[in-house]
Amino acid sequence: MHQFTAVLAGRDAVGQHTKGVDQVLRSLGCEVENFAAKVNSDSTLTAHHFTDHDQFPVPDLILYQLSTGSPVGEFVLDHPTRLVLNYHNITPAEAFDPWEPAVGAELDMARRQLARLVHRASAAIADSHYNAAELTAFGLDDVAVAPIIVRPSSRLAGDGAARDTD
Repeated sequence: MHQFTAVLAGRDAVGQHTKGVDQVLRSLGCEVENFAAKVNSDSTLTAHHFTDHDQFPVPDLILYQLSTGSPVGEFVLDHPTRLVLNYHNITPAEAFDPWEPAVGAELDMARRQLARLVHRASAAIADSHYNAAELTAFGLDDVAVAPIIVRPSSRLAGDGAARDTD
């Protein structure tokens, strides 16, 4: 399986969940590779730049940790491998537009990508019933609800600055 995320950070819920999914799958004997557009220095999970994906064997499944707009979303949209979404919600862009317009634009992109991703995905995991209802409203029928995997007591080293994975 190949797991994708826009940004892999150790100190946020999506980053911790991505690492948790990696650990669970490996403990079950699955081969997992992780891919991201950016890996923060506080992440303890190894990930490759998503554009290096073609250097790895074709997986049986792609799991996309969706929480924001990203070139990674476009990449998984165009990839022919079976896709499952793990949906972490998209904050409305209006919450950021007045103070962080670049973040607002990223969230608008995420909303547009979500509308297309639900038609490309064969199934989804939502971290709440609210998020599951949103996916169902977009037209995806096979949606399971499962909580995120987070260890809030973990202390991670690093300054949290984003870096390219190249």
